[in-house]
Amino acid sequence: MENSQLDYSLHSLLKFLLAKKLLIVLIPFGVVLLTALWTLTISNTYLSETTLSPTEEASGGGLSNLSGQLGGLASLAGISLGGESTDQVTVALEIIKSRQFIANFVSKYNIKKDLMASSEYNAENNLLVIDPDLYDEQSQTWTRPSINGRPPEPTNLEVYESFLQRLTVERDPNTGLIKLALEFYSPHLAQEWLTLLVNQLNSDMRRREIQSAKENIEYLEAKVQQIGDIEMKTVFYQLIQEQTKQLMLAEVRTDFVFTIIDPPYTPELKHAPRRALICIAAAFLSGFLVIAWFTLIFLITPRR
Repeated sequence: MENSQLDYSLHSLLKFLLAKKLLIVLIPFGVVLLTALWTLTISNTYLSETTLSPTEEASGGGLSNLSGQLGGLASLAGISLGGESTDQVTVALEIIKSRQFIANFVSKYNIKKDLMASSEYNAENNLLVIDPDLYDEQSQTWTRPSINGRPPEPTNLEVYESFLQRLTVERDPNTGLIKLALEFYSPHLAQEWLTLLVNQLNSDMRRREIQSAKENIEYLEAKVQQIGDIEMKTVFYQLIQEQTKQLMLAEVRTDFVFTIIDPPYTPELKHAPRRALICIAAAFLSGFLVIAWFTLIFLITPRR
């Protein structure tokens, strides 16, 4: 057959696709049906959110400005005043995503079982369903099979990775506001855990500041006893006074780094999976692939 006799015109392609219209319709329909059935096996998850505002001291204002004025003298004395380098907000945002903080948080509030062994949420009974293949509630033992050498009970690294996948931390570069979001099967636990998370972060940052201020005060008081120069003693007393102010502030304020503007809420509607969107995407993708397949057949099959 000569190449001049082959017919690959658009008109011929449309006639070929029209002859295959039944398959072009049925195959995507079957794919959508299977996709819909698959999405029904995916458990619903709920998203709780909160908006935080950094406190003035944490973001470099207030007493931190005074610390900056004495920062050079403090460096000569061999101590570090809070707020003179990395701001507390940046440190706090890194801590909340750290392995140690999340592992300690999960352990303190005993949420490993709910986090790692739950499979869905029963809205009628307001109960979190625990997968018996992962955890036996009667004997309170982990029953999941050992995979890749990992023990039945999830390790701290597994807990960290699972929790971090559910946590979203965003910082608005324009306003400086912080938005935290936590996604989980139970809407009530999502709200509860997010509230505890913010409180724990403020508590940890507050404790770190108190410990640092006390250590600085002890160091400065010991140095004062060794100095005979009156002017240098005055400088050291100013540093002690500054550290005492920071210590008092940390002991009084429970919202040491973040103030809650919009507290965590219990979501009423599911966040995922978006079943309709998934089915629509499956329909378009399968339809495109079917048409592309028949077009390829048309091109590789010689026809007059």
